[in-house]
Amino acid sequence: MYLANNIKPIRSDYINPDKIYQHIRQETLVTIIAYCLMPNHFHIFLKEKIVGNKTIFLRKLCTGYSMYYNKKYSHSGTLFQGPAKAKLVDSDDYYNYLIQYIHLNPFSIDKQDILHMPKIEYLQKAIDYSRKYEYSSYRDYLGENRAQSVILKP
Repeated sequence: MYLANNIKPIRSDYINPDKIYQHIRQETLVTIIAYCLMPNHFHIFLKEKIVGNKTIFLRKLCTGYSMYYNKKYSHSGTLFQGPAKAKLVDSDDYYNYLIQYIHLNPFSIDKQDILHMPKIEYLQKAIDYSRKYEYSSYRDYLGENRAQSVILKP
């Protein structure tokens, strides 16, 4: 995500994987508000800086990751099923809901029998689980100092 959010092309021949977040980006394509990478899909809340940049960013992200994955695991073919889905955020309530939905999504990985859990207990368990989840911007919202925090910064 960090490398794909750049007006310049991604050139993997000069990027050391251990120093990805130290790579200097030029101007970014989008503002990343929140994200969560799940085992079989991802959620990302974006704000376009210029109309059309969302498509460019997502194409770079998905193509770059597919190339990385195919090379690393000697795989060929597609990794993603179907087109990306996008929704317009047209209210503050939906904006806030979307950030919560994205950040609490990791709880669905291990959820057991949530149907028999009181709603408040479910919410607390989702918060506790998501607080420890590494592949989300939730920890950045909590103020944790980590290398991935630069993903949210322009």
